[in-house]
Amino acid sequence: MTEPTRLGVERIPGAGRAARGPGREWGVTLVEALVTLLVLSVGLLGIAALQLVGVKESTVGLRHSQATWLAYDMADRMRANSVGLADNGYGAVGSEVSTDSATDCNSGPCDCDAESANCNGAQMAQFDLYQWGQLMSPAAGNQTLPNAVGTIENLDGNRYRIRVLWDDDVAGLNDDIPDQARRKTVGCPSDPTITQTCVEIAVEP
Repeated sequence: MTEPTRLGVERIPGAGRAARGPGREWGVTLVEALVTLLVLSVGLLGIAALQLVGVKESTVGLRHSQATWLAYDMADRMRANSVGLADNGYGAVGSEVSTDSATDCNSGPCDCDAESANCNGAQMAQFDLYQWGQLMSPAAGNQTLPNAVGTIENLDGNRYRIRVLWDDDVAGLNDDIPDQARRKTVGCPSDPTITQTCVEIAVEP
């Protein structure tokens, strides 16, 4: 009686190893993983830096837009009050009025918003300056222009210089403005020695 032949597959030595050769193993070494992580981190930091620069430049533009709007707002108020202009309500020739010294028109004769108000031109000018200052006040919700001040200078009776000044160098606020942008904006065209950032316009109401 013939003994049955045992069928099977012969195991070939080394068949489970990588084709890249004996002694090499699949996978990534710790050094390779760390290098990859470092490159990825540098790239992410670069993207974050670009976004930060964009935010800073947007802040500069926003502040200038707000200051320009405030300057033209006062110019429109002056044009609407020709009687007040004639009475030097916005400052005598060669003088300058400022929101820092504005009369408090929350009540009294220059409260031109009151139902019983009957303001003359000079009182309306006082009210305009008071309201203008309120628009620049943090209490009125203006967080855009730190320490903002508005000034009106009567140059010759027909021409006025309107300025809006604010301080970019304020603790806790100056870090969001690039030094290069700040140097470009400090001072006014007519007076570069001014230490605040400035927007100014000349009008002939």
